[in-house]
Amino acid sequence: MDKKLKNEAETKAQIIMNYYQSKSYDLAIANAKKLLKKFPNYVSLFNIIGLSLQAKKEFNEAINYFHKALQINPNYFLALNNIGLSYRLMGNDEEAQIYFEKAIERSPKFATAFSNLANIKKDLNLINEAIKLYEKALELDNNLFLTHYNLALIYQSIGNTAKAKKYFFSSLKINPNLTIADKQISLSIKYNENDPHLKEMKEKLSNNKLNEDQKIQLYFALGKAYEDFKNYKISSEYLIKGNFLKSFIIKKNLIVIK
Repeated sequence: MDKKLKNEAETKAQIIMNYYQSKSYDLAIANAKKLLKKFPNYVSLFNIIGLSLQAKKEFNEAINYFHKALQINPNYFLALNNIGLSYRLMGNDEEAQIYFEKAIERSPKFATAFSNLANIKKDLNLINEAIKLYEKALELDNNLFLTHYNLALIYQSIGNTAKAKKYFFSSLKINPNLTIADKQISLSIKYNENDPHLKEMKEKLSNNKLNEDQKIQLYFALGKAYEDFKNYKISSEYLIKGNFLKSFIIKKNLIVIK
């Protein structure tokens, strides 16, 4: 592919990826298939279609498209990782592990695959293996905030509160809106009214970019914090807000069958 055609393919593929990222999955699939008629060997397009189908929970068809990418480029580690994710979402961790390992084999510096493999080990309660894999992932890419968070959960599960707090805080440094980490931190702190984390959570609540689930985590964390220093009035206010919003979301998502 000459430089001009390559630039055209990359530009149009990025537009299609934007459709995927905005959750316009059908639009992404339709446009990627259309562009494939002009660029039939452009593996990124197969990957975008696969990701869109994966998001629509059409996992077998997604896997089919990831394999089409691999037929063109057997070393396309992103497709291998995404096949692993599809199998994991289908509940087939045995196959998922195989593909995460293949992705790592093709690209030994692909941090996400190490983290995905660690998630499987964590679920299997293979704690030491999971920790080593998470640490390897962070060695390769320290900005994976969910890897920090999952590593914190592992240390929390084995009673290492200090390391758990360290990684919960590092996950928040990368993604301050990961308020479930604030909630987990609140369980291991005995607050006073001057605690810096309490101040951070209160300031964060004014962030208009927080979604409902993120606010719920903060409400419950703040309720616990104020309870610690016996300010039961404000504690109750936050807990009531958290429970109200949680109930609202449940009702909103109910499917009524008549």
